[in-house]
Amino acid sequence: MRIYPLFKYLFVLAIGFSFCLAVHAQQYNALHGSDYAGAPAIFNNPAANVNSRHPWDITVFNFNLGVINNAVYLKNFKFPSASQTEAILIPGTQNRTLHATIDIGLLNSMYKLNNKSVIGFGIRARTLNHFKTNSFGYNDTITSFHQFLKANRSNNYVDFNGRHAGWLEFDFNYGKSLFETPLRKINVGATLQIMKGISGAYASVNRLSYLESVHPFDTAYKITNGTGAYAYAANYDNWSPYSSTAGNLKQFVKNGPLALGLSIGADFIWFKEEYNGEENEPRQYTWKLGISIMDIGFAKFKTSEYTGNFGNPKTTLEDWQISKKLQGIADAKGLRDSLATLFDTTTALPASFKMRLPTRLVINADHYLGNHFYINAQASLNLYSSSYGKTMNVRELSLLTLTPRWETRIWGLYMPIQYNTQGQLWIGGAFKAGPVIMGIHDYRLFLTKDPLINGGAYLLIQIHPFKEKEKKSRYDCL
Repeated sequence: MRIYPLFKYLFVLAIGFSFCLAVHAQQYNALHGSDYAGAPAIFNNPAANVNSRHPWDITVFNFNLGVINNAVYLKNFKFPSASQTEAILIPGTQNRTLHATIDIGLLNSMYKLNNKSVIGFGIRARTLNHFKTNSFGYNDTITSFHQFLKANRSNNYVDFNGRHAGWLEFDFNYGKSLFETPLRKINVGATLQIMKGISGAYASVNRLSYLESVHPFDTAYKITNGTGAYAYAANYDNWSPYSSTAGNLKQFVKNGPLALGLSIGADFIWFKEEYNGEENEPRQYTWKLGISIMDIGFAKFKTSEYTGNFGNPKTTLEDWQISKKLQGIADAKGLRDSLATLFDTTTALPASFKMRLPTRLVINADHYLGNHFYINAQASLNLYSSSYGKTMNVRELSLLTLTPRWETRIWGLYMPIQYNTQGQLWIGGAFKAGPVIMGIHDYRLFLTKDPLINGGAYLLIQIHPFKEKEKKSRYDCL
């Protein structure tokens, strides 16, 4: 797929930053509300591990990918083979959006100090990405900037904005039982997030308008108004082809600005009136209500010198001249210098920029139905929009999720049904078999011909006690 020159650079810049960390992601839906979730339970509520049925847990590895998209589909995709698959931009006239989150964790661990308190720690690499355009027309015959403007001559302007934030995060969690009676319990918890800003970027084109000029032998287009800006983390300027990938990544971490984040939460638990379990075993609840505010804070990044704000386009330039100026660009400096020749005003950006973390209010209700069956309902309410504004924000993709599950210490089956932030209804599934939990966010990505890229998947590998000498209650006999 070829894309007209100006938008080719914006597209490459946006997609490159989105997946350069493919090293939060859409939620681990199977774990919502579960006392068997282990260390990753704090990704949803920092107080969740106080009631854990495991005395300790090490999640050796966890991975989660979530994508919401109305712009790109997979042509000739046949699961599980993807050898003939092409990613194709959907033709027609429409606005286009892409939201993608990736979360990778290593050695996320929890340990119960006693029946009333728990500690945890872990390492995560997270990236969240948002790209939006206004409505524009596209078809696969468009191969130049001129053809793009001609196909969209009835449009008033072009709008685009993108956000990318990627950081390395060290989590330190503490949870405690604050209040307990024979039938009630209140747990509280907090997670301190120490972050290194690894990869960040933003780009925008604001109300870029153009005018058609008909000449005797051809038609030309002139840019008449609009502004633009782009920035990316200065880490990329220091990437050396003479150093190993590990060496370059080490420098990324070393040079990344430090920032702090915070997550806080509480669990309110109502127990069964009868209890015949072991003394140190968490009692079986009938209802559990969790409330948390996740990811309060900002990720910070140093700004590359090869970036800027651009305004007052040169109205004397026609589209063929613009295309010529944008040809042969080999690096970020070349892109900045070429764009500077298209605008009368070019200004430098501040030495650093920051993006607000995906701050959200999470309300979770979990009900025990008996015989290892549960039903969980969750609302994840983003407190800030990812739309362009004075403060740049990224956000999570989940909105409302209903998850029936059957679960014991070793086995589990889950069927999350979620309504996401872009109004899509997803039906997923997951299973647990010993130390492995695997799930998908929406089955249609794998069963539909030429599907839109929507959904995603997650995987966790956990270690915790499975020995027979471990204490078990009568509610956990399988």
